[in-house]
Amino acid sequence: MANNFLQFSLLVPLRSPAEASWVTSTLTSLVKLLDGTEGARAGRGLSALGRRYSSEGWDCLDFEWSIKSNELWLYAEESGSPEQVAAVLEAYLAKFNPTGVITFSWAFTCSKLRPNEFGGGAAVITAGGTTFLDAQTWAKELAEKHAGA
Repeated sequence: MANNFLQFSLLVPLRSPAEASWVTSTLTSLVKLLDGTEGARAGRGLSALGRRYSSEGWDCLDFEWSIKSNELWLYAEESGSPEQVAAVLEAYLAKFNPTGVITFSWAFTCSKLRPNEFGGGAAVITAGGTTFLDAQTWAKELAEKHAGA
């Protein structure tokens, strides 16, 4: 049996104690909202982000995080959700850096060398939304373009 992984690791510079405080509060509240430990109270300060997590059907925070030396470290060692990371970073940018852009990439890996079970993707995140790119889809689209040329 093979194990499949979606792994990523990114650092987001935090420019002030207020940013670090917001990130800590927001991510802690998301965990409490998703695991139901504080019911509706956990979601009060989350507004649109909390509603988005609920509407998407996400039932757990599918990435790890920590703050060290004025940087937010977001990562997944085995299986993570780039969509969840993007949602948090969109809210962060909207609050602290509306014209900012954050990018990150991830890898799809497999514990056995199975064909077509490797790849990856990337995201370009702004306060207004996220554009995702899947490496296999991109390669197929490019191949079709060249085949038709």
